Amino acid sequence: MNRLAVLAAACGLVFLAITVPLAIAGNRKGDSLLEQGRAAETAREYDKALELYEKAVAADPRDTGYILALRRVRFAAGQAHVDAGQKMRKEGKLQEALSEFQRAFAIDPASTIAEQELRRTNAMIEREKAKKEDPNSAAVTPGNEAGMTPAETARKDAEQRASRILPVPELKPISQELLGLKMSNQGTKVLYETLGKVAGINVLFDSEFQDQQKKFSVDLSNTTLDEALDYLALLTKTFVKPLSGNTIFVTQDNVTKRRDYEEQVTRIFYLQNLTSPQELQEVMTGMRTVTDVRKVFPVNSQSAIVVRGTADQVALAEKVLLDLDKAKPEVVVDVIVMESNKDRTRDIGMSLVSGGKNGFSSTITPTPGGSSSSSVSLKGLSSLGLGDWSATVPGAFLEALAKDSSSKVITTPQVRATDGQKATLRLGDRYPYATGSFQSGAGAVGVSPLVSTQFQFAEVGVNLDLTPRIHSNDEVSMQVEFEISNIRDKVDVGGLSQPVIGQRKVSHIIRVREGEVTLIGGLMQATQTKVRSGLPGLMNLPFFGRFFSTDSIENINSDLLVALVPHIVRGPEVTAENVRAIATGTESIYKLSYSPKKEDKKATPAAAPKPPTGPSGLPMAPSSRVTVPTPVVPGTETPRSQVDNQPVPAVQSNPGISPDNPGLGRPTAGPGTPTLLLRPSASQVSPAEAFTVTLQVDNVTDLFTAPMRVTYDNKVLKLVEVTKGDFMGGDGQQVTFSESKVDAQGMAIVNMNRLPGAGGISGSGTLVNLKFTAVAAGTSQITLADLTMRDARLQSIPVTAPVTSITVK
Repeated sequence: MNRLAVLAAACGLVFLAITVPLAIAGNRKGDSLLEQGRAAETAREYDKALELYEKAVAADPRDTGYILALRRVRFAAGQAHVDAGQKMRKEGKLQEALSEFQRAFAIDPASTIAEQELRRTNAMIEREKAKKEDPNSAAVTPGNEAGMTPAETARKDAEQRASRILPVPELKPISQELLGLKMSNQGTKVLYETLGKVAGINVLFDSEFQDQQKKFSVDLSNTTLDEALDYLALLTKTFVKPLSGNTIFVTQDNVTKRRDYEEQVTRIFYLQNLTSPQELQEVMTGMRTVTDVRKVFPVNSQSAIVVRGTADQVALAEKVLLDLDKAKPEVVVDVIVMESNKDRTRDIGMSLVSGGKNGFSSTITPTPGGSSSSSVSLKGLSSLGLGDWSATVPGAFLEALAKDSSSKVITTPQVRATDGQKATLRLGDRYPYATGSFQSGAGAVGVSPLVSTQFQFAEVGVNLDLTPRIHSNDEVSMQVEFEISNIRDKVDVGGLSQPVIGQRKVSHIIRVREGEVTLIGGLMQATQTKVRSGLPGLMNLPFFGRFFSTDSIENINSDLLVALVPHIVRGPEVTAENVRAIATGTESIYKLSYSPKKEDKKATPAAAPKPPTGPSGLPMAPSSRVTVPTPVVPGTETPRSQVDNQPVPAVQSNPGISPDNPGLGRPTAGPGTPTLLLRPSASQVSPAEAFTVTLQVDNVTDLFTAPMRVTYDNKVLKLVEVTKGDFMGGDGQQVTFSESKVDAQGMAIVNMNRLPGAGGISGSGTLVNLKFTAVAAGTSQITLADLTMRDARLQSIPVTAPVTSITVK
């Protein structure tokens, strides 16, 4: 039996010796795969990480760490393929997108989005097949819609239908101005038909329209078509409705006809400067009251108002909303709090001390027989003597102490507030205190049924409530509530320690100018306290009384000053257009009249410029860039500004012009042609020699910004420094300049622009100075890439990027 046991134990040891190393080796392999998978996952290589995690799980299927990592990366890998497929589908690559979705679904079969995108992409592919087979099929979509989902296609169809909805027709006659049109003793129809023939528009009359017996005479000389129609409508009491750009409809002007024929307009106004639904409601109420629009609805989530009314009512509503939707003025208020405290204390004197207190107090206790007990039997009362009593002898206290302390507190917070909106500033602590109340009824076990205690918090420190009102004349009205508080002491109330809060508060309304320092409160407080304590009677003795008393003197001086300084950072944007009165019709009919558009006015033809001449008065040779001038209309004169703005022809070299001929210079570009030049200080340099390349601009107009990228051969040259030229800031305005050198790539990025509001600058000068050092022999080109010069309106200024070469020998 013992032999069998020993044999079994030996077999077990052999089994363990074989399996344990294999298990340890398996774990080591799985951990290595896990680390590699994590590295791949960090690099967003999810497919590789998935493969490594699967191998780790195969090495040890029972390791929960491997299983969790595999499940996590399975979702991430599937989602990565879904994202790639969606991107390809938007580009119209349906087959590639389908492959990505299929792989995502194969990796993570539990992915619902992969399954949905797979079905959706299959439907798109079938739709494209139908398009190829039958171009007239209903499933066919435009070429750029191949990658759109059905929901996106429906949305786009709806947007296209909405974009085809026509606005209110606007008349576009052949001639807007009427010259010399007079009609005498004519009926209504004749008046309108004649006006239509002159202006080139068609006139339609209501089938129930009856011409009046009354005849009219009207002079429509020097009027526009819109003005003429208004005159005839008022004179004949008719109503005119444009049907298209060249047709009008005329009927009687009464309530019934207007209800039947007057055009209704629907418009959505998006307001940009409202901050609360209450403000939206106020604006909507004001607009509806003024325009008498009945169908109006606010959309608080979009800060929008939906309006439906007549064309003139909606146009009037637009004018009202534009004038009311203004950015609110804002002000920054500097709050200056200055507090100074001085405390001087002097304690001097000498007195008796008993029980830790000044003065004399002694307790006489019986100690019969020297025992510590004060109890005496009744029999022992007859034998008490002086030796049976004890008393405490007071000590003496000598004090001479002086203390001088001072403190200064200066707080300068800033608060920014919007016009009419309350701004709150809290600088300090929230200190808890208890409040209680009595109530009837039975309480729980251990709780009083009559007392209820709650805790509230007091704002201790600097507290400011400010409501500004900004006026148009750089003045600010402020409703101010200012409070400075602190914890002065604590008292015991009902077993609870309650704070005693010292408070200094100012509440008033002031009106000050922008930048004006205003004192809203000041306090000067001086407190002197004198305390004398000692033995009664003895402390009042001349001279000797000081040996039995203590004198304490305390002087406290406190100064407090609070000032406000408002700075307007955004003023009221009320323009002359906002306060201008406009004509809106009668009490019952809203009617707006418009001035003619500027482009409708005929421009005066420009006169032909004189041929350009050289400095000696000789005519210059024409070039292929000469602009053909506008023919001159007899009897017209071109203004001086138009002549100055005429393009100047480019100049070509003339054999008769040479430097030897005095009075004749070499040809130059016209003043309207900006040019850029790279001017090196030397075209040939030696290794390790430094030189400068200057970027020069000539004949530029209104230059505002000039970002650029400088490129060069870094094997030949090294860019040492990039400095700003004197041209951009030549008029004293500040210029923003930044440069970033990447010498390893032979590149430097330079950004330079003037500050907003400074406008552009015109003329010629130096933009940038480039300092180089020659590195090795060779030739390097210095070029300007990505050069975009813009004016103050951010319009591009056409210019050719210059190139220069530097040779290093």
